[in-house]
Amino acid sequence: MFGQIKTKLLILFLVLIAAWLSLPLVTLAQSETPYDLVNAVNTLRSLHGLEPYRIDPWLMAYAQEHSEYQASIQSGTHLHSDGTLPQDIGLQENVAGGDDGVVTVAVVVYEIWVDWGHRHILIGYSTGDIGAGVALSENGQVYYTVDIRPGEEVVPVTTSAGTSAPFIHLETSVPSENGSIIHIVSYGQTLWSIAKSYGVTVDDIRRLNAIASDSTIIHPGQKLLIRPAYTITPTLSDETSSVFTQSLIDTAVPSMDTMLSTEPVIPSPSFNVMSTNIPADVSLKNKGIVPVVVLTIGIIGLLFVTIFGFKKSHDDKMIDDQK
Repeated sequence: MFGQIKTKLLILFLVLIAAWLSLPLVTLAQSETPYDLVNAVNTLRSLHGLEPYRIDPWLMAYAQEHSEYQASIQSGTHLHSDGTLPQDIGLQENVAGGDDGVVTVAVVVYEIWVDWGHRHILIGYSTGDIGAGVALSENGQVYYTVDIRPGEEVVPVTTSAGTSAPFIHLETSVPSENGSIIHIVSYGQTLWSIAKSYGVTVDDIRRLNAIASDSTIIHPGQKLLIRPAYTITPTLSDETSSVFTQSLIDTAVPSMDTMLSTEPVIPSPSFNVMSTNIPADVSLKNKGIVPVVVLTIGIIGLLFVTIFGFKKSHDDKMIDDQK
């Protein structure tokens, strides 16, 4: 008898293992790496006709340590864990932080570090060495660090007034008759510089031109829609309005007696079966219910068989003792 119980327990155990293995696996999203940040900076430099910064292993470790330090204190700062500033050793540094998944490498480079104080560190030098760091804190904030050992400085842009300016607005296109604005990309222009010149965001341009949310690639001669055409609300002309009014007057309206004497027409019932598309996330959740149910039933069965088996063995032993 006890051998049969063990066999049943073994079968249930195997069922539970199979149910457990069939449960959907949860994959943790991989955060962006420091090299993603380096690539974004060097892509920005290439758009401005500059050679890429050289990756320096020591700077990579230095920047990563600082990102991890910011994550540990859950605050952005240029003061490093040893109490020093990067300027003390001849470095230029940018830091940024925000909610993981909301603030990304692209957001940091093209939407946060856009003022000249930060942008100068990225494109203000013709050569230099770079290190980058990315770290996630316990409260879900991600911290980015870029450290540059600068080389020769790029000659600053000068306005007609003779003053140095970090950014000069591009020549913008005038709206067409329908209100739309099309910009033709010239050499050296970026999504950021175009967006800033028109007073829109980079994401606005991406959305209107079907550009991927993490892409900044544009090329000279490309036509970008900056503002779509106005939506025209149709209005009735005087002639159309008079015809429409006359048609209403000419339409015969049945009398009350006619309506009462007319046999009402009852429409036959019809059924409109609407197709329902189940979202991918709901479908996946429903698929995960089956193994959970199997697992629950298996556990209940295991408890039932165990209790019943021991009770049966106890009853058999009492019968044998009475004999």
